Amino acid sequence: MEGSWLERSCFIYSRERNTILAQMHKKCSVESEFLGKDKLMVTIYPNVDYAFVVALIAILDGINNDDDFE
Repeated sequence: MEGSWLERSCFIYSRERNTILAQMHKKCSVESEFLGKDKLMVTIYPNVDYAFVVALIAILDGINNDDDFE
């Protein structure tokens, strides 16, 4: 995985790093700008397990937003 969680943008690569499995970026909208609610756009390439990619993004979101549990 390569990218910036703060910018909500990343690429998920295969083990060999020569194939992109998925990419994520922040979707700009009126709601995200005024209400501070980020929406993410995820592109998952063919023959990739959707559940794996979604779980990976959810885990990263949980790690980076751990202050919500205080």
